[in-house]
This record gives sequence, structure tokens and C-alpha cells, in this order.
Amino acid sequence: METLPRTGYAILIAFALFGCHTPQKEKATSDTVTVATPILKETKNQIPKTNSLDYDRIKVIRQVFVIMKQGIPLREATSEQANILGHAEYGEMLDVVEDLGDWIAVRGRIGRNYVKDDGTRVESSGWEKVYVARNETGTLDEIQLTQSDLNMITSTNINQKSDFFEKGKPLTTHLRLELINQSVFETQKSNIVDFLLADTNVIIKKNGITTLPTANKPVKIKDKPGEEDREEYKYFGQIEHLNQYLVEGSYYESHDFKFFDKTSGKETQVFADYPHISSNRKNIISIYGNPYDST
Repeated sequence: METLPRTGYAILIAFALFGCHTPQKEKATSDTVTVATPILKETKNQIPKTNSLDYDRIKVIRQVFVIMKQGIPLREATSEQANILGHAEYGEMLDVVEDLGDWIAVRGRIGRNYVKDDGTRVESSGWEKVYVARNETGTLDEIQLTQSDLNMITSTNINQKSDFFEKGKPLTTHLRLELINQSVFETQKSNIVDFLLADTNVIIKKNGITTLPTANKPVKIKDKPGEEDREEYKYFGQIEHLNQYLVEGSYYESHDFKFFDKTSGKETQVFADYPHISSNRKNIISIYGNPYDST
């Protein structure tokens, strides 16, 4: 069986027969929710002062990858007996912030639940310094993709119906994936079919506004400056046989691709990433690498 290196993020394959997939945004900051209902039986689980960190200010020394097939625990301290705060999956990339001999400290987003002295339950999520065994991590070259890995998916979106699989599910319909070497890939590149007419020199953004001419009336797509509410759009071209314009949207920690109908001007479809149209024009496949998914 042939193996190839793979990236540390799982791949979500969104199938669209004019279906849609809209990725969710996630903040890199801590979020705390206070619940007024007293929960007296819960034990305190507050973050140790040595574990909390500033995501933007902490210095990342390097990245490592989880090389254990079963994944590895994220511990609260440098001990096999320390509390387990989370789990990192095989192939997941970790940001190293400190070297500690047989252990390394990495940056991890951890959820906490604890009870204040007045009995109020607090649920929080934030970035912490957590610890993993050094010998359970390695380089990207040590991560191997096998034929059986190819067919594992975490979600599908078919005709606007979404299904999610927490532990993954083998893909048995819609398409077949095959593991090939680089020479075969280079040979097959000549057979690539792209139906996009990239007339980006015709439709040009002006003052943050992209104007799409349609049969009814022009559609204006406006950029919105800002940080967490940022929206920025880029015209990619048009798919003539579908009568659609293709526009990329970039937002805070996410992006997508949208279809706009050339007749009505309405947004007809949202894809998690670039929509690839099959050579027979019957299917659209969008392949999206989700950095927040560890399946």
C-alpha cells in the first residue's frame, strides 16, 4: 500500500448539487459565560496561573505534528499523572512555546467548567499552555496518508441537507478517491477541465465596491472594513453554462465562494472553498481544509 505525507488538518469534502456550506467563524480570544443557577456539587476547575497565556503575545518556537495513530492527550502539567485537558488527533499540528526535556509545552484552546464560591457555575474557553510528551510528536514527513484514510469524511452537504460525523465516516457514494504518486499526478494534470471564464479585467472593484452587471439591474457587493466584522470580496469570473458569477468572500478567520445569478443578480450558492465542476457538468465539489476540526 502506498503512503504519502499529509497536512495536519483534516479535509472536509462538501458535495454540492447546488447545495451549500457556510463555515463558522471562531474567535482566538477567551470567552466566558456565567450561569446564575447554583450548581453546588461541581468541583472547582479554575485555570492555574502558570497555564494561561496571551495568544497574540506568546512566542511560538516551532511547529510539531502528532505522530501517534491514536492521538495524544494534552496535559495540565509535565507528568503522566497530570490532568488531561484535551486531545490532539493524529497528524494535528501543534505550536510549541517551550522545551522541557522529555516534554514540550504547546498552545491549546481548552474548555473549563468550575463553580464560584457563591455556587454560580462558570463555563469558559481560552488559550492555555498545555503539555505533551516529546516522543509522541515529530515532523510532517512522519505523517503518512494511507488509502483507507482517503475515504474518511466528517461532514457532507448534499442538496442543502447537511450531515455531520463526529468520529468520521467512510465515503462510499458520489466519488472515488485514489492515492497516487507525484508522477501520475503530473501526467493527469493535462486532463484538468476548468469551466471558469476569468474575465477579471472586465469587472474591477472600485472604492471597495464590486459591481456585477445582470439582466435585471447591477448588483453592488460592498467590502466592510473592521476586524471581527470584516468582509472583503474578490471577483473570480463567471461560469457561462451555469449563468453564474463567482465571487470569493474573506472574513474574520473564514472565507467562502459565492455564485450570483447573471439574470436575477441573486446569491444562489455558497461554497466552503473553490467549486470544482466535474467534466460531465453534473456535479460540483468543494474541498475545504478546516483548521478548527481535529477529526
